[in-house]
Amino acid sequence: MKKTPRYYQVECAEAIVQGWKDKEVPYASCAPGSGKSLILAMLSERCLLKSKRVLQLVPRDKLLKQNYDEMRAWTDYKDKIGIVCAGLSRKEIHKDCVIATPESFKAYRRSQHFDMVLIDECHNVGNKPMSMYRAIIRSLTRINPRLVIAGVSGTT
Repeated sequence: MKKTPRYYQVECAEAIVQGWKDKEVPYASCAPGSGKSLILAMLSERCLLKSKRVLQLVPRDKLLKQNYDEMRAWTDYKDKIGIVCAGLSRKEIHKDCVIATPESFKAYRRSQHFDMVLIDECHNVGNKPMSMYRAIIRSLTRINPRLVIAGVSGTT
């Protein structure tokens, strides 16, 4: 049974969707423990409902596993969720919802089409144009110029 999201999680997800409609790259600063994994799961499911592909970039294996578990608990599309993470010995790049560490995903960045990229702990993206996150985003945007991107972070 799905958990019921808190009102602020719903508002956050709706604000991100509105940001995309306004042609923005939305960013949500959420307090630690506020349920960012569920917000990402809600947004990811929206993508899956439209038969689109979504990539969640997560900086650490432990957080990746948390997001994966939250996504599986949230959606009925469990068979569409995959992990790309060398630390977990998983390379499920063919799934419609891929949850990956940037280090493990970078090898696939030039060959995969995604419609949505969600970045957990997006403060890690940084301002350096040659960062791994920015290289991934550049490559995916070349493949799909209509790619929508959003980030969440518990760190300001």
